[in-house]
Amino acid sequence: GIISIIYGRSAPKVPSATNRFCRQMTLYWGVINTVLGLSAIATVMRTFHAYQVSSTVQHRAHHLFQLNAGLDIVYITTGLMLAYVGKSVSDKRRGYGLAIVVQGIFLFTLDSTLALI
Repeated sequence: GIISIIYGRSAPKVPSATNRFCRQMTLYWGVINTVLGLSAIATVMRTFHAYQVSSTVQHRAHHLFQLNAGLDIVYITTGLMLAYVGKSVSDKRRGYGLAIVVQGIFLFTLDSTLALI
């Protein structure tokens, strides 16, 4: 999330409109990811012991990460379609689509890794 915020903050300085909108959307996702990440860290810290000793909780988390990885594929596909259609419609749509693809790839990598653990 923090890296996305840093990358996205440079949006006004970028000459390419598509790249500017991509960075703008990346900034938005960075803020959302940072808030969600901090919330997840706080939850894990409160419930870590329960997670360690409960195989049921671990099994549910494994399935949740697998489901999320599948949904991330849909997310990436949606971003690709938006970027492709946006190419002929507007720089804003194309930039936002590309940002969604990048976000989806990151989330897919994260969810897939967590599902394997």
